[in-house]
Amino acid sequence: MPEQKKLKVLWSYRRFGVGGSETSALSIFPLLSKHFDITVLLTSGVGTLVPRAKELGIKVVTADMKGKLNRRRIARGARFIAELSPDIVHIHSFDNHFMVRIAAILARVPIIFTHHHTLPAQRYTPELIKREVRLLPATDRVLFVCNEAREQYWELVKKKVKPEEKGRLILMHDAFDIEGLRSAATDEDVRTLRQAYSLPSDARIIGTVARIHPVKNLELLIQAVAILRKKYESLKCFIVGEGDEKYLEKIRNMTNELGLGDTIIFTGFQENVSAFYKLFEVTVLTSRIEGLPRSVIESYAVGTPVVLPRIASTEEILDDRREGFFAEPGSPQKFAQRIAILLANEELRQFCGECARARSELFTLQPYAEKLRFLYETLLDSPPPGAAAAKKKYRLRYFLTRRV
Repeated sequence: MPEQKKLKVLWSYRRFGVGGSETSALSIFPLLSKHFDITVLLTSGVGTLVPRAKELGIKVVTADMKGKLNRRRIARGARFIAELSPDIVHIHSFDNHFMVRIAAILARVPIIFTHHHTLPAQRYTPELIKREVRLLPATDRVLFVCNEAREQYWELVKKKVKPEEKGRLILMHDAFDIEGLRSAATDEDVRTLRQAYSLPSDARIIGTVARIHPVKNLELLIQAVAILRKKYESLKCFIVGEGDEKYLEKIRNMTNELGLGDTIIFTGFQENVSAFYKLFEVTVLTSRIEGLPRSVIESYAVGTPVVLPRIASTEEILDDRREGFFAEPGSPQKFAQRIAILLANEELRQFCGECARARSELFTLQPYAEKLRFLYETLLDSPPPGAAAAKKKYRLRYFLTRRV
């Protein structure tokens, strides 16, 4: 009996850099590649994780689809997608997602769009909401990594679309290689880090693993460290990650101005972040907005407690005083206070760490891969009512004359 042909799925990203959705893609690919022929489309550059993607056997293609919407760019994008002939286009980046969705609509390809973050008002302006309302009927599924993002999205569009369109909005938490994270965090790795960074035996160690970007609000972490340093002279805070160079320069300058040059350690990109989580006594997240924060689940996996801003999306993954503590967003004093509570109580850290390990089991890879496989396969067998018809009525002129 001949082997059944695999469905072709195109994953679209702006770049394939160090970020939660890109890292999740690398973890989930081996499970999905058994059933699907997956290609990654990058629309605005390449990114640090491309070599790792290619090592895994992921096909990577690039197309310049950035910039303002115009006839030439849209037509070129539609032709490019049509030539790749995917069965499904799955879009993962907020930036440029309108361009890719319009191109996929014109190529008559089923579309899934994943929101990896909550939706602050400044990202969805009235003009962008109009675009979303026009594109939703032709978008087969919209996925959300947290319920808060799903509800925010529906509030934005519900007055302008049919009530049944809410059925296209699906909650799907990201997945993580929990066992892989644990196995990568050995005691020997921690000893190596201590030697590499010349950490004294009495050092109190906290840290964050994050994309270096203003949305991560790392200024707040630095201010909290300045407060903690008064009590813990041996304190060390690691900031692990890469990203926006201008923002990195800004927070480095802030660190030096506060006299924390010997306290805060910027590591840049690190292949094995698990070892850092195991090194930390507390993992700290200070973001202004988040979807499902990858660093939190990674920290949970190795049993390190957390201090998080109390925002809607983090309330879905932390029970205060179990896996760690909430702190008031924007308050370095409150963050410093909560971190200090954990640093001062080893028994409490151990309890929170055990709770964190248990909670991480909710985010394993296999169940997520099975859900995504089911979604892809049923999307072709049983597409949402009206999605195919909505695609057929759209022409290039529609998108230009309707000011999408």
